[in-house]
Amino acid sequence: MAFFRRPVRSRPIRLFLISIFAVPLVSLVALWGFAASITVSNAISDHEYNVSAAAIASGVRGLTVELPQERLQSYLWLIGGRTSSNASLLATRKAVDQGIPVARAALHAEQGQLSAASRSAQNTLFTQIGQLGKIRAAIDAGAMSPSAAFAAYSRIVDDLYGFFDSAIQDRGASLTGVSVAARRGCRAKPDGALPQVDGMFTLRPYLV
Repeated sequence: MAFFRRPVRSRPIRLFLISIFAVPLVSLVALWGFAASITVSNAISDHEYNVSAAAIASGVRGLTVELPQERLQSYLWLIGGRTSSNASLLATRKAVDQGIPVARAALHAEQGQLSAASRSAQNTLFTQIGQLGKIRAAIDAGAMSPSAAFAAYSRIVDDLYGFFDSAIQDRGASLTGVSVAARRGCRAKPDGALPQVDGMFTLRPYLV
């Protein structure tokens, strides 16, 4: 007697096996895509942050170095009774005057990247810089004491830092924490130099 064999139905088994691997694979791909989108977004944000920070730092470098030097030279000249040579003072004034339009142009070019608070801080900074002529005239006439002159320049330097403190926070990039720490470290530098670390707001400023 011949036995009848039912055909083996392998297709449902293949589908079952495919589904076992397909479901976790699709989930893994979806998870990878989500992680990649976040990483790419942060990378783009950090890149834009770096480019903007580098442009600003390059533009203000001369001003952030020379303005504190003018403060120092003014103080020394006044405390010496205005009897010593003022050649160093005049040299720093010239350097500051040369740095102002460069800084103004660099900051103006980044206006679109700044928040309203940062633009306000920037306006305050240049309003204070606009007082330099009066400060210098008072120093030259002996109408300002050494401490008063030092304080007048310090207000401008403080406004400079005020602008950078505001600008650092504008975009909330992942580099913000590094930028804040670097800015504080740079401010403690006696020469006021603006070191650059991978283009970030290593903010690259300045002195006390």
